[in-house]
Amino acid sequence: MVEETEDSGMTSARGGPDPSAMAFALGAAAQNASVAAEAQSYLKEQTRLARIQAARLEAEERIIDEQQLLELSHLRMRRFSDWSKMALEIAAGLFLLALVGGFGVMVWNAANDRALVVDAFSVPPDVAARGLTGSVVASELLDRLGQMEAQTEPTAQSEGTYRLDLADNVRIEIPETGGLSLGEIDRYLREKLGNETHVRGEIVRTQAGLTMFVRASAEPGLRADGSENDLAGLIAKSAENLFAQSEPLRYCDYLTDNAHFDDAIRRLRPMTLAGTAFHRAEALTNWAEALDFSGHAREARNVAVEAVHLIPYASFAWAVISDADNELGWEEDAQHSEFEMVRTAHQAWSADDLRTISIGNYPKFMLARATSHRGDMQASAQAWALFYAAGANGIPEADTHAALIEYAPALAKAHELDLARQLMQTASGYSDASNAVGDSMKVRASYAQAIFDFYASDWAGVIGKSRQLDAAELAGQVSPYISVWRKVNVWPLAAIALTRLGDIPGAEQIVAKTGTDCDPCVRARGWIAVAKGDWPAAAYWFGTVAARSPSVPFADTDWGEALMRKGDLDSAIAKFRLANAISPHFADPLEMWGEALTAKNRSDLALAKFAEADKYAPNWGRLHLKWGEALLWAGKRDDAQKQFALAAGLDLSAVDQSQLARMRNSHG
Repeated sequence: MVEETEDSGMTSARGGPDPSAMAFALGAAAQNASVAAEAQSYLKEQTRLARIQAARLEAEERIIDEQQLLELSHLRMRRFSDWSKMALEIAAGLFLLALVGGFGVMVWNAANDRALVVDAFSVPPDVAARGLTGSVVASELLDRLGQMEAQTEPTAQSEGTYRLDLADNVRIEIPETGGLSLGEIDRYLREKLGNETHVRGEIVRTQAGLTMFVRASAEPGLRADGSENDLAGLIAKSAENLFAQSEPLRYCDYLTDNAHFDDAIRRLRPMTLAGTAFHRAEALTNWAEALDFSGHAREARNVAVEAVHLIPYASFAWAVISDADNELGWEEDAQHSEFEMVRTAHQAWSADDLRTISIGNYPKFMLARATSHRGDMQASAQAWALFYAAGANGIPEADTHAALIEYAPALAKAHELDLARQLMQTASGYSDASNAVGDSMKVRASYAQAIFDFYASDWAGVIGKSRQLDAAELAGQVSPYISVWRKVNVWPLAAIALTRLGDIPGAEQIVAKTGTDCDPCVRARGWIAVAKGDWPAAAYWFGTVAARSPSVPFADTDWGEALMRKGDLDSAIAKFRLANAISPHFADPLEMWGEALTAKNRSDLALAKFAEADKYAPNWGRLHLKWGEALLWAGKRDDAQKQFALAAGLDLSAVDQSQLARMRNSHG
């Protein structure tokens, strides 16, 4: 309904002019001048009101826009506040979680703590006045323990028996004052939950000089006497006594590494009769290691096998068995023990042990050995490189020893002669032109050089180095351990080298000193038979090794080479095929297979064998020489010249160098 106002009957309920009234007024204005004047006045008023209303609407819209902006800003502030609150709550939660987690770690560490804790010692006032306070003496004792630890190569280790990084687990503890600290909380937890061994002691003056007493928890006190002028020696004696009492297995390792074999074995015998099976296996392994280092490989193997009977997954025992197998020349057994050591490592040692350098890298060391026995020389060289890249043993003396006795020979066998040469010079600083190193280093370098010379076909060099080692042993300069290794790894090569130079009696004299259960020694007997033209004997010796070491390709490879020298190419290829089936990545049988095919006028087939061998021995000079020769016979002169160029940049024997020169001159 329309509600009329007092002022005019032409205003609608919505406050604007009534359309019907407007129409009526305009019609009347057209007929009457006074009405027209009033209508004009009315229209002006209505226009004014309309403008006012439009201005009001615009103002209201601006206010609404401003209110919306304010509300949006408020909402954003609320969102930021909510996110800030959430972030604060998350941070508080994470802090609490970290606090609880950190405390949990402290509790776990405390419960598993087997550390040796050295407290400050009691010393005479006049000694302390010279700066040798109780804490200084404790610190020096700790340093000496760390030095002995650093000089010790581990044999066996189990969690809770002893630790490798002894210096990290032995700490000096001096009472603190003041409020409660995290260190005091940690100490309290370790005392209540752990199994720490606290070491306390004192230095007292006696009529003879000074006496140092050391007590480790409830163990009997240890006494060391010395002069006042040799306090360092007194501390060293006490440290060794403490090492022997608190870490008996580890101390026996220390004795073995320092050639005190009888003392180590005397201490170890009782440990093999008591305790858990695992602990007895550890003690047996340490005993075996002492026997092995003293040159008694067969006895060492028997003792280590007892440890494996107690604990089949005793990885540390398998490692010693590998040593013994290598020293006896039992190549099939060596390969088995090495792979067993790698397979069982995570069962025998704890995760903490395997994070240490010495233990953690031990499987890499054994894998390098195992792949070499399998004939995969390239994989062996790569495994050795990984072992050294990871820190090797972490003991400089042991690392140099392994580099010269095993790593450099492995590179030579892989036909990486340049790398082997560099390693020998780097490891020892020794060359034929320099004697500026100790006798022990010269012995190791001569050992490595003898094997290098064999794979470089330097027969006179092999014989010369072998005789140097013989003379060094007569002079007492060769350790029992290296003596055993050279008899298995150098003597057979020297015997073969003598046959290459026509000295069969000299070769027979060498092999007569070796056993017939030694695979390299028996293969040397086979080569002596070849030199004598005694083919049935050669077949017997090579066949003996091939039968008892069926997973090792060396006997079949040697046998094939001997048959190729005889001219029986088909039989030679059959042996190379057997060796290749045993070890597909062994380059030697592949290369000689190619040579045999070339001799049969099948250079087309030989090329594939040379190409396959190149995958596993890319820097073998003779391989590229013979490959080039096959390419010439196949009519591929340009490709042949490329192979000859490669051969010219690599190590070649004198005979091969002459052949290369003839080939390049006649076919260049």
